[in-house]
This record gives sequence, structure tokens and C-alpha cells, in this order.
Amino acid sequence: MDIGKMKSVEQGGPWGAFTVEAPAAPKVQAGSMWAKMSLCLGVLAVALVLELGGGAQKSQAVFAQEAAATADPEAAPLGALHLVEGSPVEKCNPPVSAQEVSFSPQDKLLGFCARDTRVLACEGGTILSVGTDGALGTYVLVEGAEGRKWAYYGLETLTVEAGTSIEAGASLGTVPPGRTVFLGIEQNGQRQDPRDLVSLLLEKQA
Repeated sequence: MDIGKMKSVEQGGPWGAFTVEAPAAPKVQAGSMWAKMSLCLGVLAVALVLELGGGAQKSQAVFAQEAAATADPEAAPLGALHLVEGSPVEKCNPPVSAQEVSFSPQDKLLGFCARDTRVLACEGGTILSVGTDGALGTYVLVEGAEGRKWAYYGLETLTVEAGTSIEAGASLGTVPPGRTVFLGIEQNGQRQDPRDLVSLLLEKQA
């Protein structure tokens, strides 16, 4: 799933529900296509002249690195990824071991496609409420340090009740493998970017 390609509609829940939809296919404009083809042909012609003239050549790896450096990071796909052990200092562990992770910039939600069944608290605190969101399913809302509110969506079963205190890493409930657990963070009435607070040490699956 591409970062930044999720759409949402608020319906209910702790801060409003979210309907995640696949993006519509972009319309191809003829003029734009001819311009791109002309640019490609021009680049190929220059590369051929340089090769015949003994000019410096760049390896495919260099071209790939330059393309990656100039790409829009919010539009690049994360791909099939899973979490590995360990986390940077001052960042919380993710709520679930995941085989794929996506991010919605509009709603500031991280989506973890679960590999494991356990959903764990990223930060300790007090369970403010549990309930059902119209779009993302059962949720747990936790108030942690500095007034941060952590919303975990998509649980199948719950192991906590409203009003109880938990520690970081405590079980919140379970999900079936393959289900997406969504995580949102709010502080002082503003949604925060979970990537700033949650460790995402990822590596490609073999």
C-alpha cells in the first residue's frame, strides 16, 4: 500500500471513524504522455552520445540511488515489511508484530497488518474507553504520559476495561493474523504523527 494513498470519512468513534479506500486510478493525459516519451527519448540520446564519446558512465546502482533520493517520500510504497527486534531510544515499541505497514497522512493513522495475534500497549497509562468504531471496528483509547491519547482500532477481543491502569507492553486484546490494527495518537486536541513516537525498525521479508 502506498503511503498517503488512503482516503477517510469521519463517522464516529473516539475521534471519528475512518473509511480507508483504495485510490482511483489516475487519468492519463495525452499531452503529458507525449511529453514524458519525448523526455525519455532525449535522455536515451544523450546517454548514447556519452557512451560513444567515452564520457563518464554511471552504474545502474547510482541511477537507482539518485531516483530514490529525488522521489517523494510520502508517495513511496513501504511494501511487504515486518518488524524486527529492538527500538530506538525514546520511541515506543509498535502495538503488534506486522508483515506490512501503511500510513495515512490525512488521518495520521499507522496501519499494521498483523503477523501475531497479540495487541500490546505502546505506552502505559489509563484506559479511557473501549467501544466500536463504525469503520475500523473495536477500539481501546488509552491516556498516557503528557496527556497523549493512544487509539488502537481493529481489535477482535479485549483484555482490558475502562478505568484500569496498564503498563507499556501490557495486553490490550487480540486480532486474527492478517487483520490491520490502526494506531492514532492525539495530544492537546491535535492528532500527532505516530511515526515520531513509535519505532518502525523494518526489513524486507526474505
